[in-house]
Amino acid sequence: MPIEEEISKRLAKAPDVVVALFWACICTGAGYLFIYFAKTLRTLPSSFDLPWLLIFALVFFVVLVRRRIRIMRQDTKPVLK
Repeated sequence: MPIEEEISKRLAKAPDVVVALFWACICTGAGYLFIYFAKTLRTLPSSFDLPWLLIFALVFFVVLVRRRIRIMRQDTKPVLK
C-alpha cells in the first residue's frame, strides 16, 4: 500500500524521539478506544479509568529505549568487508 510505504519511509528518516512519540500515540490511542468501547458495551464498569498520561509516558520510554538499544547493538556488530 502506498500509504504504509510512505509512513515507513518518513519514520525511517525521523529521529528516535519522533518515532517513539508516534508509536506511543498509536498504542495509547488504541488502548483508549478499546477501553472506551468496552465501557460502552458495559463489559467494564463505567467507573474504570486508567492513568492515560502514565501509560503514554511508559510506552514512549519503552519504545525509545528499545530503539536506542537496537541501534547500539547494530553499531557494535563487526562489519564484514
